[in-house]
Amino acid sequence: MFISYHANFNVYYKGNTALHLVIEVCNLDAFQKLVWTARVNLNSKNGDGETPLNLAKRLLKEEIKFIYKDPSKIKTFERMINDLKGLKAKSGFLF
Repeated sequence: MFISYHANFNVYYKGNTALHLVIEVCNLDAFQKLVWTARVNLNSKNGDGETPLNLAKRLLKEEIKFIYKDPSKIKTFERMINDLKGLKAKSGFLF
């Protein structure tokens, strides 16, 4: 909904952009909507100095360490990482 109103998704909330937040909660649907239809800065850094790609990589490593791993979360983080790598290869900023 907000995407159709051209909302600014690069605004920081508690140190994170919207892209950081959807990665953190492992929401692939929201992630894909942001990276494919919104203007998001792929190089933005959160309060910890992490880009969205760095954050997804860290969260993937943390999920793999759990004894009771959630295979769907692992696949989601891997998908996000691959999408971000592909998009960064094209451009640092999406339109």
